[in-house]
Amino acid sequence: MSPAFEKRFAVPKEVREATLHITGLGYYEANLNGTRVGNKVLDSSSTKFDQRVLYSTYDLTGQIRRGENAFRVQVG
Repeated sequence: MSPAFEKRFAVPKEVREATLHITGLGYYEANLNGTRVGNKVLDSSSTKFDQRVLYSTYDLTGQIRRGENAFRVQVG
């Protein structure tokens, strides 16, 4: 089983804008409140890590809710 990291956080008011920039030296899948972020499976394209590290950007504005939220990343 791959390691996973989770962060729970509270949002006191409506979010006007939320952007996720995420990368990993390997593959990852990100979830916010139980819903996969983006539509890629095992994201992060192959690259030469000693020269560059690619990242993905996602608009999470509509996925973050007032109150309790949970962000989870499974890595491999």
